[in-house]
Amino acid sequence: MLFAVTHPPISQMLATLDPDIVEGAAGEKPCVTYTRLASDGDRASIGNTSAEFPFPAAVTRPGVAFLPTSYVRRMLETFIGKEMILGFELSINDRGWAQVRFGDRRELIPPTEYAYFDKPSTAPTLPPASLDRSVKAE
Repeated sequence: MLFAVTHPPISQMLATLDPDIVEGAAGEKPCVTYTRLASDGDRASIGNTSAEFPFPAAVTRPGVAFLPTSYVRRMLETFIGKEMILGFELSINDRGWAQVRFGDRRELIPPTEYAYFDKPSTAPTLPPASLDRSVKAE
């Protein structure tokens, strides 16, 4: 998955995100939330379980990725107020880890903490149940 955005609407992207962690119902543990990033044709979007923010993008490799919201928020916040072309790339290494790049920032995400679909037309709109939603101690 690879796309680029000229003058990305960072504040609008951030406003679309869910809280990083949501409280569970009575007796349930809090859980991690996931953000859906999608790109296809000449558009990309960022979204959560209840909202989606589409924007124009130069898409080289289409795809859909579900990433931990805390990661997406942390990466986007580093670009607030900067004029730039923001690139996003996700590739999977031979051990199954996602190599994710936002602009000049890079991070590896373990296989249990992301989901990737290379065909947007068949990708789910909600994060798969297989994702690890446990809250990690920081």
